[in-house]
Amino acid sequence: MFLDYFALGVLVFVVVTLFYAVIAIHDIPHLMAKARNRPLMAQGQLQPGGMPRRKWQR
Repeated sequence: MFLDYFALGVLVFVVVTLFYAVIAIHDIPHLMAKARNRPLMAQGQLQPGGMPRRKWQR
């Protein structure tokens, strides 16, 4: 019985960790744009190639 709860706890821990890792990874380009003083990229108005975003991409 203990191993069942332990496995469930490990599973929940892994799912929560992966969820927060995905959020953190997607925040890196924003932090890089802010550090480089690129306000349009930091606001999400420019793509990394310098092209403006289309409205449906926001």
